[in-house]
Amino acid sequence: MIRPILVPVMADGTDNATLWTALVAAREFDAHIEFLLVRTDPGVVSTAAGPGALGSWMSPAWISDLEREGTERVARARHFCQNFCDREQIIVTEKAPGPHGMSAAFR
Repeated sequence: MIRPILVPVMADGTDNATLWTALVAAREFDAHIEFLLVRTDPGVVSTAAGPGALGSWMSPAWISDLEREGTERVARARHFCQNFCDREQIIVTEKAPGPHGMSAAFR
């Protein structure tokens, strides 16, 4: 038994093939799919780069825009994954429901 299958979600056009591949494996092994969206914290980037390292274009407004875009990307990814699960009749739950049956969660 394989549990869970970690699936990176980019919230772009590449997700479809990734999700279909995960679906094939999850069906074969009654696995739990963990959708993972890795994102960068703009505040950490600006702190790690140090003052002036990223040039004059770094500003509070720029960081705010990146944070807003990140929030929108998370919403798109969740929506895409939820639609995928609804269409494929995959149970969405935080933990794998047991040794039998396929399920999914978004992290």
